[in-house]
Amino acid sequence: MAVKALLFDQDGVIVDTERHGHRTAFNNAFKAKDLDIYWDEKEYYSLLRVGGGKERLKLYFAEQKEYKNMSADELSSFTADLHARKTLEFIKIIRNKGLPLRSGIRRLMKEAQAAKIPVAVCTTSNEQNTRAILNTLLPEINVSLILAGDCVKNKKPDPEIYLKAVSLLKIAPEEGLVIEDSNIGTTAAKKAGLNVTATLTDYTYEEDMQNADLVLSSLGDKTEPVKIIKADRRFKPGNEVHLKDLLDYFK
Repeated sequence: MAVKALLFDQDGVIVDTERHGHRTAFNNAFKAKDLDIYWDEKEYYSLLRVGGGKERLKLYFAEQKEYKNMSADELSSFTADLHARKTLEFIKIIRNKGLPLRSGIRRLMKEAQAAKIPVAVCTTSNEQNTRAILNTLLPEINVSLILAGDCVKNKKPDPEIYLKAVSLLKIAPEEGLVIEDSNIGTTAAKKAGLNVTATLTDYTYEEDMQNADLVLSSLGDKTEPVKIIKADRRFKPGNEVHLKDLLDYFK
């Protein structure tokens, strides 16, 4: 069945936000709140097994002995306030254009727009972050649907966000193509019955991507040619992955 919509994860797919975006913003928020906490890359990577920034904060503080006496409501309020500050810090980074788009993202979205194929963004990040990224880095792209943050009860790897997207886009699951970068993301998309392409980051390169139908190093460009990690059938895009390459692969 022909692909009728492209659905993009945000963090690690549109922008490689985790290392120098979200992690930096969390550390800036800790500093602003006078907390003697610093997440290095190793610690932050371990927290990425949980989808959603607020959820990562709850997991982290629930495991710290000095916060063990907090009630569930106190912990929820504390982490919500901290996450709100983290969001402000992240938006500062985006508006200062401190994070570049991943290779090929603008090209693929523009090609989809020209072909009148809807573009959606489905992310565990909050909507403020998503709109800041799209408005600052991709102002020319008309995004048909944004599902972000707490728009669903259950976050990835639960398929709820993608099931909701399919319903709102009025497509069959097999008519959607998801671009993800992580195991929890590809698992969510595949459980929803969608076609799945993974574009890897340094954080996710060693993750199990067996749920993805196609696994690539990136979408590629002239300075960063695509490397094919996994393809179930013939896929020869050259240095750059174009919309036609993906439509042909998934038809």
